[in-house]
Amino acid sequence: MQGDGLTADNTLTVTGIAEPGSTVKVYDNGVLVGTAVADATGNYSVTTSVLADGLHPLAVTATDVAGNESAPTSIG
Repeated sequence: MQGDGLTADNTLTVTGIAEPGSTVKVYDNGVLVGTAVADATGNYSVTTSVLADGLHPLAVTATDVAGNESAPTSIG
């Protein structure tokens, strides 16, 4: 990530690549704030629910179709 990590936007869009068909979940300090399913090429885009002003330590997990969940990956 480039820049200072600051934004005036209260909803954030997280994009990335996971195993195709995986369920991707975005957490803010351990609280689920968004979910999506990776498409056939593995791309996903998750827009969070509205976040209050302040710091938000975001993390992402992906769960494949067999039910295997990744360890959380911190972003930001």
